[in-house]
Amino acid sequence: MVLLFTTDLLCLATETNIMLKDPECAVDILAVFYSLSFALNPNFSKVFPPHAEILEYSNSIAERFDVNRYIVTNTEWEGAY
Repeated sequence: MVLLFTTDLLCLATETNIMLKDPECAVDILAVFYSLSFALNPNFSKVFPPHAEILEYSNSIAERFDVNRYIVTNTEWEGAY
């Protein structure tokens, strides 16, 4: 689940910034590593899929397993203790 949260939050944080600047933005890690073992995605369009595709997959998994209710947005990070 950590990968899902990390990927989803990272994508949400960069969605507007990167997507608007470069719609062809893609990952540099094989698609298979973005596919969770309990929710495999054999439908990635490329070996190194576009950012939007990873975001779509992450969002669909979050929705499917109802984890969106645990994600807190509009929160300022003050540091780790």
